[in-house]
Amino acid sequence: MDGITNLDTGSNGTSHFEPNMDSIAEMRVLTSNYQAEYGRNANGVISVVTKGGSQEFHGSAWANKRHEMFNAKSFFQNYNGQQKSVYRFFVWGYSIGGPVYIPKVFNTDKKQKLFFFWSQEYTRQKPATQSGYANMPTAAMRAGDFSGYTDANGLPVALTDPTTGNPIPNNNLVGLMALNPAAAKAGQAMLNFLPLPNICGQPGVAADGCVQDAQFASQRYQRNYYWSFNETHPRRNDIVRIDYNPTSRLTTWARFINDYDIDTAAKKIIANPNLDDFLGTRLYEGR
Repeated sequence: MDGITNLDTGSNGTSHFEPNMDSIAEMRVLTSNYQAEYGRNANGVISVVTKGGSQEFHGSAWANKRHEMFNAKSFFQNYNGQQKSVYRFFVWGYSIGGPVYIPKVFNTDKKQKLFFFWSQEYTRQKPATQSGYANMPTAAMRAGDFSGYTDANGLPVALTDPTTGNPIPNNNLVGLMALNPAAAKAGQAMLNFLPLPNICGQPGVAADGCVQDAQFASQRYQRNYYWSFNETHPRRNDIVRIDYNPTSRLTTWARFINDYDIDTAAKKIIANPNLDDFLGTRLYEGR
């Protein structure tokens, strides 16, 4: 990117930023016979040069929209009377560039010394509604009572005291928790970041507002929580470039790029907003 490696050399696969389309003036794909500046690469290289301003003002604006209202239903959706799946993308951007001058004072002679270019691109997307099942600790477990703890087949699992190796009576950890209240409090705080079970018929789940599970009889020991999540991934890209030519033989430029990227896709695994900061499921990149 403008002669500088735009690659995370720790992973050799992640780019530091993505220039928007309006900001690209030139692109080349190099496959072999690399020059010295590409010495660290053994495979294909994409070389990009960003756009600068010119002696005249130029600008652009565009938008692209995708929405489920434009999509046709499938045969089975029509047959079963189902709604179309959420499928929404809206990408738009603009750019403006030209000379920087002060009439009769600075850069008025053919406007050849100072130029600017500014561009932004916005992305809003809601590709689909995700859903699934998980097993969450019950309210009793959070308090230290694992008397109802079973394996996936419904067989009781006996817990043992790690200090003695002996079985814990009734799988009740309250006595052990009292030996180290600070550790117990920290463990409970971590468990409380997880949502409580919400499937009807599971222990401790109220009948009012619970979620029905058609496979409860066969899956009651494998899952006790149902999650549904509307995935979003808003992004924004900003780029500004200033070109300054003190003389006809000396040219300089400076460029600033900022990528704003929040991906909530990972949160759908547990679907609990409390986990955003705790587990880092909301990603922010600003460069």
